[in-house]
Amino acid sequence: MRLLACALLVLCSLLPFAAQARDYDSFRRLPVLEDGRLKPLDSFAENMKVRLSGSSKGAVEWLAQTLFDPAAAAAVPVFRLANAHVRAMLELPEQPGKLYSLEQLAPGLARTAEQAEALSQRKPADMTADERALLELHTHVLLYNQLLQAFSPLLPLPGPHDRAATYLEAQRNEQELTQQLKAELTPEQVAKPETMTPAQQDLALYLMTLDRLRRAGQNNMMLRIVPAAWAQQGEWLSPWQVLLAGQGSPQTREILLQWQQAAAAWRSQNEAAWQSATQNLHASLGTRQLDLEVLYRDLRPYDVALGLLMLATLVAVYTARTDRPPRAAWAVLLLATGVIALALLGRIYILDRPPVGTLYESLLFVAAIMGVGTLRVARHRAALLAAGALGMFGLLLVAPGVKPENESLTMLSAVLNTNFWLTVHVLCITAGYGACLLAALVAHVLLGARALGRSTAGYMPVLHRLSLWALLFTAVGTLLGGVWADQSWGRFWGWDPKENGALIIVLWLLWLQHGRLAGQFAQLGYTVGIAALAVVVAQAWFGVNLLSTGLHSYGFIEGIAVALFSYTAANLLLIAVLYILIRRREGVHAA
Repeated sequence: MRLLACALLVLCSLLPFAAQARDYDSFRRLPVLEDGRLKPLDSFAENMKVRLSGSSKGAVEWLAQTLFDPAAAAAVPVFRLANAHVRAMLELPEQPGKLYSLEQLAPGLARTAEQAEALSQRKPADMTADERALLELHTHVLLYNQLLQAFSPLLPLPGPHDRAATYLEAQRNEQELTQQLKAELTPEQVAKPETMTPAQQDLALYLMTLDRLRRAGQNNMMLRIVPAAWAQQGEWLSPWQVLLAGQGSPQTREILLQWQQAAAAWRSQNEAAWQSATQNLHASLGTRQLDLEVLYRDLRPYDVALGLLMLATLVAVYTARTDRPPRAAWAVLLLATGVIALALLGRIYILDRPPVGTLYESLLFVAAIMGVGTLRVARHRAALLAAGALGMFGLLLVAPGVKPENESLTMLSAVLNTNFWLTVHVLCITAGYGACLLAALVAHVLLGARALGRSTAGYMPVLHRLSLWALLFTAVGTLLGGVWADQSWGRFWGWDPKENGALIIVLWLLWLQHGRLAGQFAQLGYTVGIAALAVVVAQAWFGVNLLSTGLHSYGFIEGIAVALFSYTAANLLLIAVLYILIRRREGVHAA
């Protein structure tokens, strides 16, 4: 009972509290089109702020200020510049967190603009780390400038103008006022603007302001918050696109007016009006899908599952040492697997596709498969429960390192975005990865038990069944992948590194099974071969991405070479040590 109480306390401590103020609740659920899919502003804000500053703290409040009060936002330190050489080049002072505002960066950016332009024409591999940092900063500033100007047609016009409050209102009579000014001006006044009357100067300044805003808004597609009236279904446009690309309609104008009311309420700090405006927008544009994505981010199932798996491992190790039934550890592992499964179901609903399309998602799915398998084969074996929970914990720990562009909920390239094959092939092959890794974990536990002189009764049948399931899923998944490749690329097999990796897993398992049946492998040799399967799968799953070649480019990642080789070396060393200890303990009978 005490263990269960401890588990509940840990779970409660992991449940996140609401990170946003209450008055931003409707605002953060509003839709925006980014990277090919609709997502809530909450996700958009976090991705943007992490990209610029490396932190998602206060992202929604930051986005609201950036959109509704760009002048004040330009003074907020949001650009993280860790490169000391670039800071010195821009003559920036040392600041906490190495964060700087656009105002602080502007003079240095102007001095290095030509250098950044030249760098943009070069390949990243041909640049130094300092040059890449400088180019990245300029790229981030261009992105941020677009965001600052994205909402400008709905904000009060700069300067003392009484003709219209915003560009949205001004555009209706801009042409008429332009014709009026042209008709009033004499050739002398056109040549010498200082000879204009005060009223004419004021009108000319007003029209110049509108023209500057329009030029700044051209090609600004940063904030796609308005559903298109005439474009293809599912297309969303930025405010500037609606106003400049002929996409306006009574419906789009009504939505723009609602956004304008929200901006005015935020700027005036009128909480009641802000609540009303954002709730009206949510009623017009929000969906259950977006609400679920916000809930998914709030609950952070990934963090909860990590904590539960750590707890399950500790409880299983404790019960293994005390020879108690591992009921508590099994229950905590069941809860952790359930959290991962619910997260995967949520992802299916949010993305409207099967849950495995990236390396990040494959890690989550394999962890779930391992959880189900561990619960099935290790109900009364604390050591296997501990190994399974620890293996799942390791997979989830690796997952953030391969998460694409700081976001886990990612749309796929066209060739991958095929729900049938994502379901049939990808889930099958990743289920095979899970079975392989679970079999390897059982083999490690069996080797460890033999090396310590512990009982291994009942382990071999479990190991044999898991290896057969691993062979079935990987073999069928590889064949289905060939069929998909034939439909997508016109060939069943092309010796692509990813294809070769899957084939190597199948051949490795076939070699072990035939060797066992033919009497070439005794129990120890067979177990060592299954234990080494953890290395084979890692190389086929991640190692092939280091080659940077082949048609499976969706899996390319950087910076994993050291970690992968360290894992491989440590795993092989552990297997070798256990093998030697067993041979010394059991002598010739160990073979």
